[in-house]
Amino acid sequence: METAGGTELSAGICKAATLLPGGGDILLLTDGQVYETETIITRARKAGVRVHCLGIGSASQDRFLALLARKTGGASHFATPRERVDEAALRLFNAIGAPAAEEVSCEITGMKQADFAPDLPELVRVNEPLLIFGSCTGSDNGNLQLSWKGGNRTIPIPFPVKQDQQASPASDVSKEAETPVPLGETLKLVQGARITTDLESLDTDAPETQRAAERHRKRQEKRWIALAEEYGLANPAMSLVAVVERTDDRPGAVPVTRVVPVGMPQDTAFESYFGRSGNIVSRTRNALIMNNVCACAPPPDFSLAHRMFGRQESRKRISTDAVENRLLDRLFELTGYLEADGGLPGPDLETRIANTLAGLIVLRRYAHDTGEQHFDVHAQRMSAFLDAQDINALSPNLQKQVQRALTLLDAGKIPAENCMETYLQLGDNPGNTALWKWIEVAVK
Repeated sequence: METAGGTELSAGICKAATLLPGGGDILLLTDGQVYETETIITRARKAGVRVHCLGIGSASQDRFLALLARKTGGASHFATPRERVDEAALRLFNAIGAPAAEEVSCEITGMKQADFAPDLPELVRVNEPLLIFGSCTGSDNGNLQLSWKGGNRTIPIPFPVKQDQQASPASDVSKEAETPVPLGETLKLVQGARITTDLESLDTDAPETQRAAERHRKRQEKRWIALAEEYGLANPAMSLVAVVERTDDRPGAVPVTRVVPVGMPQDTAFESYFGRSGNIVSRTRNALIMNNVCACAPPPDFSLAHRMFGRQESRKRISTDAVENRLLDRLFELTGYLEADGGLPGPDLETRIANTLAGLIVLRRYAHDTGEQHFDVHAQRMSAFLDAQDINALSPNLQKQVQRALTLLDAGKIPAENCMETYLQLGDNPGNTALWKWIEVAVK
């Protein structure tokens, strides 16, 4: 494959699709610029595969990846600069499973000329919102009737639309009813952008013959122009140019250049850019961390106590982040070792049960503390492995300990608060004796 410095995504997706002749799911991770995006979407749709996209870094094309996932029935996620890629990949991988709702459809009753645009997705995945864009000409009360495979729901839509008390002040006002509509014009722009994006993807399905392709082009151009005039957005058929005139403008004058200071994110890892010590940039970094300020914030009042406690708080925050990263590293390593039967490896049954039970306890505590569900599937597999084992081969004391721990966990018992920290202190190879003692303390 000759990439010539680019990200050759089309060939990779086509090759993966050949391994799934009956259709399936492809997990795509990319951090680069992609070319011929329309062709990639067309080929993926024709291959009948669902592409789930993870964009990494600012170079990834979030708009294209979101469209590729949406048009193929997949999910998408974009890792922020400070986000762990492995955690983001696990979150996306969990979304590949069974969707939350299939065969989704909706209609509006009681409103004049109600219409939806763009079309609704056929399925909704777990932890993924369902976005419905629509409009109507009247101001009568109505109902949104939402239905899916195995269920339905009716949502009343009253008029006038009332602004949530916790929301920011309304920026738009309906001219007809003089009713505050929060972010009404902004939502219309978002709707227009989604329709524009979907229409762009349809351009790749143009007919093969020249005459038919020309007719298709003219029809598309008319749709583009109408869409741009309605929503005020640029597209392949219409460009929008904003001209700003100032009273002090003079022909031929040199533009005025102003230096604008910008702030750095509060948790910026300066070591990643400037090194750890020994230069003025590092001392500046320490001052920013110590004083907890950025360029756009007013300087705090100087005091010795502020310097002392500010430094302690920054060190405490850095220490907490380090512990969390160590814990996540250990959890990813632990779940990566799961064997086909759902248990962790070991030279004998006792070691496998001890390792798996300890790992299950840590995952339960992590889910309780964070509210995250990244490792739920792993925890279910580990629990099924433990339930399927014949513990009669263990000593009577260990049999009682395993039964007691599993009974408490099945009943919803939350492991000890500090069990994750003490688990990390055990190290990589703690041995069965240390693990059984830890399990006894962790689940009381």
